[in-house]
This record gives sequence, C-alpha cells and structure tokens, in this order.
Amino acid sequence: MHFKLLGDVHRAGDGQVRDEEIWLGVGDIDLDLTDADFPTGETTLRFFGFVSSVALLIPEDVGVSIASTGFLTDAKVLDRTQETFFATFRARSDSYEAAERKVRLELTFFVVDLKVKQV
Repeated sequence: MHFKLLGDVHRAGDGQVRDEEIWLGVGDIDLDLTDADFPTGETTLRFFGFVSSVALLIPEDVGVSIASTGFLTDAKVLDRTQETFFATFRARSDSYEAAERKVRLELTFFVVDLKVKQV
C-alpha cells in the first residue's frame, strides 16, 4: 500500500506488477505498464483518493476490467468516453475473459479524470 496526502505517483519500466493499493488525497497517478511483467491470472490495482487524474498505459495483450466509483468520473477508457455522476463507471476490454493475464482496476474518488489506453 502507498499513501500520499499531496503529490503524484509516477511509474514506468519493466518491474513486476502485483496487487496494490494507492491512497492519494490530491494528485496524479501516472503508470506506464507497457514494459511491466504481468503474472498469469488476475492482478488487482486499487486507487483511492479525493481529487485526482489517473492515467494508465497497459499492454494490448493484457485484459482490462475497470470500475470507478465517485461523485464525478470523467473517463476516456479503451476508446470510450463517458462522464458519470453519482454512479459507477464500468468498462472491460473485449479480450478480458479470454486473456491469460488480466488487470482489474478499482477506483474510489470524489472526482477523477480517468484515462486508460492499451498499446
């Protein structure tokens, strides 16, 4: 678990992706996971905070499932754009069920600008 009241979390490179929680009061989460090593099965990333921008780059061969709950979610996810107000935004890559390696993103923010792209 990582906790920051104010500030940003930036990560890129070829490390191992593991189940993780990031708690952030106000700031940005920017993760480039294109060179990261995803284990077989499902990995869960949970992000919590007040106001944040969350941007993730994920390899195309990794299945992605997203649930973002909050007062306002502005999502640009997997070629889909949507704003939700007092509701849970959900999206899933077409390949999620069949993928050998998967990542499940669970976000809980008051306000979040969410961008997830597979490359």
